[in-house]
Amino acid sequence: TQLLLAQSPTRVGTTAGNVLEMGYDPKGIAMGDAVVSTVRDLSSVYWNPAGLSGMTNNEVYFTYQDWLVETYTFFAGAAFVAPDLGTFAISVLGINYGEMEVTTLELQEGTGENFTPTDLAVNLSFGRNLTPWFGFGATIKYIHSSIYHLSANAFAVDLGVNISTSFLAPSGTNKDGMKIGMALSNYGT
Repeated sequence: TQLLLAQSPTRVGTTAGNVLEMGYDPKGIAMGDAVVSTVRDLSSVYWNPAGLSGMTNNEVYFTYQDWLVETYTFFAGAAFVAPDLGTFAISVLGINYGEMEVTTLELQEGTGENFTPTDLAVNLSFGRNLTPWFGFGATIKYIHSSIYHLSANAFAVDLGVNISTSFLAPSGTNKDGMKIGMALSNYGT
């Protein structure tokens, strides 16, 4: 005979922080998220904060996307260009997963209660050109995730650089040459 011990249920298939993995700019999404070196507007808060260093005008950006099965995502942000300092931005992005029914092991058909899981991230960003061909950026994030009666909070940082080269430039200048970008995203708790 074999002795089997019952174990408590695990959280297989659960995840957290999906708000940090969803693209918010239609151009970036259409490019398969391959815009880290080319983005130069407020959406760079998500893709690569160094892109803020290439901004020349203040911007405000809002987006709302219906997603799968009553889920929607949203992004709202504003950036202010301070010519001698760099570009400062604040933004909020989130996911609402829609209303779900509470189930338990005993009541798998539902308890009659409903809940709405959400993820939210509030970002403060800065980008600056150190030279005409090299810019850097950073974002500090506060992340909040809630599901039913549980919630979690975390902090993360994004760091990025953009380099403009004259390589393959028809004019021989770094303005229209190859762009190189790097971003380290969501490093934190």
